[in-house]
Amino acid sequence: MHAIRTLPWVVALMIVLAPAATAVVAEDEGGTVEIKHEKNTKITDILDSIGAATGKTIVYDPSNTRVGRAVLGSAFRKTVPKDRVLDTYRALLSFYELTLVPVGPKGYEIYLVIDSRSTNNLIRNQAEFVDDKDLERYKDRDGVYIATVVQLNHLTNLVNLRQAVGGVMSPAAIGRVHEVPGSNTVILMDYAPTVYAAVQLIRKMDVPRKQDERVMTTIELKYAPAEELAVAITLLVKPDPPAQPSRRAASYGTPRPARIVPYGPRNALLIYATKSDLRHIEGLVADLDRPAKTQASIEPGPGR
Repeated sequence: MHAIRTLPWVVALMIVLAPAATAVVAEDEGGTVEIKHEKNTKITDILDSIGAATGKTIVYDPSNTRVGRAVLGSAFRKTVPKDRVLDTYRALLSFYELTLVPVGPKGYEIYLVIDSRSTNNLIRNQAEFVDDKDLERYKDRDGVYIATVVQLNHLTNLVNLRQAVGGVMSPAAIGRVHEVPGSNTVILMDYAPTVYAAVQLIRKMDVPRKQDERVMTTIELKYAPAEELAVAITLLVKPDPPAQPSRRAASYGTPRPARIVPYGPRNALLIYATKSDLRHIEGLVADLDRPAKTQASIEPGPGR
């Protein structure tokens, strides 16, 4: 393993003595930093430059093929704010599928260079937790591995949601989507821009469908007893579970049945249902709320 521990004077020394193939990092009075790399610069030289430019300790294994043999395919020159230098290098390294993983006490971190495609759990174990309300600040931070929790308001089938969102997550077991049964939440783990995009997708999906919007109304009865009619109509409008639910319907879970409550003092039905169910219920009430036929009216007349 190779470690670089930088000191404040290293940056100044680097500006004067750095060979043409390595980085030249200079800070101006405005607090911006100019980063330069010549074409065919070795990734190991770039990693050394990160330590010099940021004051961070960078540790890497030069025997790793992805680290030791990679070179910059073209010249690189960028002026960035001083506090975004590390983010800029992280974005550059993400092209080579390398991740800087901070380990150790806060404020004294050591950054390990890890192959993003490896099965090393260190990347996932060191995920930075980000509140979903703060994701906007992370949408352009390539190479930063994060975790967040998303609360759902309308979607209920978390298994189907995981399958849908999993298609936009990073491969090779880097991206993770975990549903939390009973709490209607999902946990997302991946590189920051991917998590940001996945959360935007979830928010677009997690909306009420128009046909599921529910309304409340009261229907007063003229003839039928409210308690008896409420039981009968509830049985009639209760949805039967389909043998093979469609994927679209399953993503929203089982539809909630209409609620029909009898109100004795006014002989009325209190109804809470979707607009389509309400139309069905109103039709049933119109058919059933009629005067009861007397025995005489149903007996056959003379000569029949």
